[in-house]
Amino acid sequence: MVMPQPRTRIPDHLVPPTFTVGEARSAGVSRAVLRHDRFRTNFRGLRSTLERPNGPDSLIESTLYQSKVFLPALRPGEVFSHTTALLLMRCPIRCDQTLHVTTPGKDLRHRRPGLRGHRSSRPFEPMVDAEGIPLMPPARALEQAASILPLREVVVAIDHLLNQTQATSQANGVFPVDFGTVLGEQTGSVRKRLRVACHFARLGSESRMETLTRLELARWGLDSTFELQVDVLDDAGEWIGRFDLVDRRRKIIIEYDGEQHRTNRAQYLKDLKRLERARVAGYRVFRVHKEDLFDRAHTWVRDVAELLGSTMRPVRPALMRLFEEN
Repeated sequence: MVMPQPRTRIPDHLVPPTFTVGEARSAGVSRAVLRHDRFRTNFRGLRSTLERPNGPDSLIESTLYQSKVFLPALRPGEVFSHTTALLLMRCPIRCDQTLHVTTPGKDLRHRRPGLRGHRSSRPFEPMVDAEGIPLMPPARALEQAASILPLREVVVAIDHLLNQTQATSQANGVFPVDFGTVLGEQTGSVRKRLRVACHFARLGSESRMETLTRLELARWGLDSTFELQVDVLDDAGEWIGRFDLVDRRRKIIIEYDGEQHRTNRAQYLKDLKRLERARVAGYRVFRVHKEDLFDRAHTWVRDVAELLGSTMRPVRPALMRLFEEN
C-alpha cells in the first residue's frame, strides 16, 4: 500500500493567505510545491489559499476577494482605483470584473490578465479601508470611473457615497466625498459626465434599484415633486412606514418591489400590510418591479405621469443618449 506523502511545510511568514512566488522561492519553497492544488493562481506570480466567500458571488464580494489576492503584489503608494475602488467602497454599480490598479509617478504599471494597470502623474493620498486595502480617494475614483461607466452607474455610485458620507464617519471606514473636488480639476467629456451625474444624484436612495427607479422618472421630468425615503403617518399620527418615493401634496407613493418579496414570505406579508395602511390613509401606491425598469420602462413611467396629472417631458436629446448607454 502506497502511503500519501506529507505536505511540504510552508515557512511561517508565508502562512498568510496570499504571497508572491518570489517570496516563496527565496524562502526555499520549490516550484513543484507551488504548483500543488492547495494553492490558487488567480494572478501570475501570486499564490493564495484564500477561500472564495460562501453564497452568491456578488460583484462586490468577488472584487474584494480578488483585491485581497492581489494585495501582496502592490508596491508602495499603489492603490486599487477606478471601478475597483468604488466596488470596495460597496457602491452597487454594474461593470466588468477587471481589477484596476493605479501606480503613482512614472513607475511601470501592472500588466497581468484580469487586471488593468494605470499611472497617475497627479499626486493623490491613498486611503485604507477597514480591510486594510489601499484605495484611491472617492473623488478621484469617481473621476476615473466616469470615463468607463455608463452615466446611470456613475449616478448610482454618487447616490451611495452621498448616503454613506452622511450616515457614517471616516473612522468607520467610509470616506467623506468632496464633490466640489470631483468637478474642480476636470475638463472635457469627463467633466461633462460628472456634472450631469452630480446634477441627477440625490441624497436618500438606499439601493441601486431605488436610484434606477428615480432616474427613470428624472429622464422624463417627473421626479421633482418626489421626496426620498419618507416616513408616512396615518390620520392619527401613527407611523405607517418608510417609503422610497413620496409626493406628499398629491399623496402618491412609488415603491420598488425587490427580490426579497419572492424569497422572504414574512417580509412580503409585512410590506403588504404597510402598503394597505398607506392606501387607507389616502395614498395612491404605485409598485415598480425589475421587469418594469428593464422591459417596460416607458409604460410604467407613462402610468406615473397620469397619476401625477403631468406630461412626460424628456430631457434634452444629448442627455437622453447618455442615459441610454449600456
